[in-house]
Amino acid sequence: MKRTIFIDVKKNSRLDDFLRENLPSALDEFDSEKNKFLSNSKIRRLIFSGNVFCENRAVKNPAFILKNSSRVKILLDFEKLFYEKQNGDIEFSLCEKDIIFEDDFLLAVNKPCGIPSEKTFLESRASLFDAVQKYLCEKNPGAENYCSAVHRLDKGTSGVILFSKKKSVNAALHEMFGGGGEAERAVKKIYLAVCTKNTAGSASAFLRSAKNPEKEIDFGNEEFSVSNFIGRISKKSEEAKFDEVAESCGGKFARTDFRVLERRAGKILVQARLFTGRTHQIRAHLSQCRMPILGDTLYGGESAQRIFLHARKLELPHPCTGEILKLVSPVPKEFENYFYQLR
Repeated sequence: MKRTIFIDVKKNSRLDDFLRENLPSALDEFDSEKNKFLSNSKIRRLIFSGNVFCENRAVKNPAFILKNSSRVKILLDFEKLFYEKQNGDIEFSLCEKDIIFEDDFLLAVNKPCGIPSEKTFLESRASLFDAVQKYLCEKNPGAENYCSAVHRLDKGTSGVILFSKKKSVNAALHEMFGGGGEAERAVKKIYLAVCTKNTAGSASAFLRSAKNPEKEIDFGNEEFSVSNFIGRISKKSEEAKFDEVAESCGGKFARTDFRVLERRAGKILVQARLFTGRTHQIRAHLSQCRMPILGDTLYGGESAQRIFLHARKLELPHPCTGEILKLVSPVPKEFENYFYQLR
């Protein structure tokens, strides 16, 4: 959720002191709980990120003196501001072996697990976007080297991710990745997940709607589909978590088709096809089915060295030529450790 907040200055004040004193009450309009979590580090993070303006000029110095009768503008991205940085980011430098496809308009990259897709409030925190920019600048020194993420993958998810290299193709790509209608249906997104069977915890949406809620539904069939409305259930101050939420309460429709590919040593290899692109959609849907992803402890999965979710394939028409692109990411070695036939 993004908001723009304006606050009038009524006395000369240091910028950080002013925000500490006035921003919590301004946030009450959106969520009165937030002022409990607006720490000094979050105030400084907001300032350093360049999202605080005085007289239409970005101010990145916490000690900047605001003058009486001036006005402060604050650009707030609640998702980024209230989510604390997690440890474990990897160092990553993009090179030719990581490129799945590239032409003058598009760049498809094999994203590793353990790096955010996009820039965060912490300018010093590495991201895949930064790595792509560096790669383009080193490859074409002195050129414009524009790039923009077409979609995103969670930090813990690996696999194919697409960037645009020209602004001229952004509108067409936006229609394919969230615009709805025929354009969005033309995009095929396939993921691989390693799951474990989990009968503990609260009943899923399927069990609640079953005629006999005491009987566990058998998801051992080779194929099954999940369609419901999901939305965020965690506080903005906590790590984002999604589950079934009624449409009337802000839930958005989500559909995922699943196919069981292999079972071995208590692990289940599942193929997922996304028909909508909701945040944490696959993770939430598999958790609802009591088949949490290995390593996804947020959704009830067993602890592991990573979240075993991989964006295997992305298929879409090229926004300029119409040619069908089939962008495939190699299966990570850690997946092969569980399922030998993947080789």
